[in-house]
Amino acid sequence: MTTVNTTRGTSMSAVKKLVFSAAAIALATVTSYIKLWEMPMGGSITLMSMLFICLIGYWFGPKYGLLTGIAYGLLQFFIDPYILSIP
Repeated sequence: MTTVNTTRGTSMSAVKKLVFSAAAIALATVTSYIKLWEMPMGGSITLMSMLFICLIGYWFGPKYGLLTGIAYGLLQFFIDPYILSIP
């Protein structure tokens, strides 16, 4: 008779989701520097930088997609801080 360790399967799944999310954030950050068009008043159109974040949400569900998107947004804010304020 064999025993099945179910806790290892869930922890490996969490590690897999974390690694995929980290790789998606890295790929999105790299592709955010490929600018197709920079607008005159600020902002730009990039080449598929949000595709990787959307794929995480598609593969692992909205919870992991939102967490990955928030982490990506914070990383983008630390790299290039841009704040709008009402005068």
